[in-house]
Amino acid sequence: MRNIILIIIITIAAAALLPSFNTGAEPAPPRREVVNLRYWTAPEHTRIVLDMSSESVYQVSRRSGPDRIVIDIPKGRLAAGLRKLNVGDGVVDGVRVNRLSSGAQVVIDLPVMSRYRHFALKPNNIHPRHRIVIDVKRIMTVTEKRRKTEKARKVAQSGDYIVIIDPGHGGSAPGAASRYGPSEKYYTLPLSKMIAEEIEKHRGFKAVLTRSGDYDVEWHRRIEIAAEHGGHCFVSIHINSNRNRRIRGSEIYFLSPEGATDMHATAVAERENMQIRMESRGERIEGDAGQILFEMMRNQALNQSSILAEHLADEFKQIGSIPFHDVRQANFIVLQGTAMPSALVEVAYLSNKSDVMQIKKKSVQREVAKAVASGVVSYLLENPPEKMEKRPIRLAVHTVSSGETLSGIAKRYSCSIKDIKSLNNIGNTSLIRAGQKLTVYTKAE
Repeated sequence: MRNIILIIIITIAAAALLPSFNTGAEPAPPRREVVNLRYWTAPEHTRIVLDMSSESVYQVSRRSGPDRIVIDIPKGRLAAGLRKLNVGDGVVDGVRVNRLSSGAQVVIDLPVMSRYRHFALKPNNIHPRHRIVIDVKRIMTVTEKRRKTEKARKVAQSGDYIVIIDPGHGGSAPGAASRYGPSEKYYTLPLSKMIAEEIEKHRGFKAVLTRSGDYDVEWHRRIEIAAEHGGHCFVSIHINSNRNRRIRGSEIYFLSPEGATDMHATAVAERENMQIRMESRGERIEGDAGQILFEMMRNQALNQSSILAEHLADEFKQIGSIPFHDVRQANFIVLQGTAMPSALVEVAYLSNKSDVMQIKKKSVQREVAKAVASGVVSYLLENPPEKMEKRPIRLAVHTVSSGETLSGIAKRYSCSIKDIKSLNNIGNTSLIRAGQKLTVYTKAE
């Protein structure tokens, strides 16, 4: 008993000697640690991303001899094993790190000093870490600028129907995540390339992609690309996600400046817009006169956008592998700047295992690509843009007479047998029957 009492007395005495702690005291500042370095090369810039352990104070400056951009993080640290990042894309030579007594330092080595911008991003449901982002602009020569402008001008003046295909997200903006495989951006680019292939199988049609690789393109730049190439319609390709993993299927959206038509459309638009805002620092169109003119043009395009969406929906209803839901309206950022008929396609749900298993299949991707292409082609042929001086191609309906062949009909209308089969969903057979109605291309007006 005496031993127990002695232990209690010693414990109380020891506790009395310990320093008291104020539970209301300020918590220790978080560690400012550079956890990882990443980069993406785009046609117009190179993006460097510093993944941080916490929100961090940082300073950016340019230095010469040699040319470099320096990011200083006072009281910062570098994660163990963090090494130099070799880039060598003509814009950035590499990214190296220095451990200083004052903190951490990241140096972007340049072949020549370029314009740059920087900003910080907070964690979101896609990126769990704070990030410091530096975009280094690519310096284009006068010849390169002229060549780029001329290429876009030739497309715009080709006399063809120009379809802008916009693969959602890219680079450091992966889009929706999935527990069943890769994130959204890994599906949207190959799918968009397939769509472009299918569109260009049709006479008088050209497809332009807003990005051709895994890199960031800000929403306002996507719209500029569409305008530079004289786009006649704009289709943005995305893949959806939802907390409810039972929800699946495809949906077609067109712009509603006043807001979404239902709560589901609101949720989808908010998710897409949030991701775009978090990954982009683009500016909106400015200037009163320009804005008034733009609004007038856009209002004319809104009615046509609803028609485009219905054409796409008619084709998606024929897809058996992924169920189609509905056409909806929502206020998507990426559609806000387009003064041309535009739609956004949410192909499937990455949060649904059945949808993911389907969209992974090349055969299903091709089925979706053909649906988008057919919807766009039928829309433009039935609703040619008013600004076109001459329609590059138009459709006619031919009623097959007794004894006629596909080759004879193709020759009569100056189109190919392949064109007729494609327009009428005719397989490998060349058999036709008297009285059968065939849609054919015919000479431009």
